[in-house]
Amino acid sequence: MNNQKGMTLVEILAVLTILMIISYIIFSVFFGMNKNYAQISGKTDLQKETNLIISTIRSYHLKNTGYKLSFDSTAKKAFIGDASASNQLNRNDLDLLTFTITFKGTTYTNGDVTIDQTNKPIEITITLKDKEGQTYETTTMIKRY
Repeated sequence: MNNQKGMTLVEILAVLTILMIISYIIFSVFFGMNKNYAQISGKTDLQKETNLIISTIRSYHLKNTGYKLSFDSTAKKAFIGDASASNQLNRNDLDLLTFTITFKGTTYTNGDVTIDQTNKPIEITITLKDKEGQTYETTTMIKRY
């Protein structure tokens, strides 16, 4: 009489192999979803920051006074202000790759721009880059009515 109540070593190894394959698939799906979430979250953060910059410029533009814009391409920062451009527009952890202002037919890509009280529209192109290397670019026009 042969009593076979236990499992053989081959059966245990087969079960472990199957469990390892299943866990590999589950973890690869989980880490893939986590990476996609980080990418989408980063892109959304760049969009929000770009919209905040545009809203700040629009707020200055809709006032009845002139204002100054400044872009430092080496520091990758933009500034705005009434008498002088001293208020930073973008966060320190984001690089402003391009900040182009077109006003009265002239395009400015670096340095200071004085926007006067005329009803001429300004066209703005902004490209932001985060620390992970993702970029977001937008172009808009701001008018005073």
